Amino acid sequence: MPKISQPSDVATVMVSLTVEPAHQDALIAAALPVVPIMAKQPGFVSASMHKSTDGKRVVQYLQWDSVASHEACLASPDFRTNEAIAFMGFLEANNVQMDVQVFDVVDVTEA
Repeated sequence: MPKISQPSDVATVMVSLTVEPAHQDALIAAALPVVPIMAKQPGFVSASMHKSTDGKRVVQYLQWDSVASHEACLASPDFRTNEAIAFMGFLEANNVQMDVQVFDVVDVTEA
């Protein structure tokens, strides 16, 4: 479950993927098998995936205990599985644009 608070004790990583609308569901299908790989890595806190209603974007909201843990996951041999390789191949084959950014929480308002 995402933990959103300010000040935050987690590193928030957002991955924005831009795709042709006809490929949005296939992109999600390719991305979902990679999530359990990340979830087994040290420092993982949570992951959630969102799709835009216009079909052009998928955004993954990741939380790690630190930016270093996120970077270690990407460098891990576990991240070289068939699922991760297939996901990266899907991105390339379908000209998916990927933007990865790290964010700090600056405000949280709740009802």
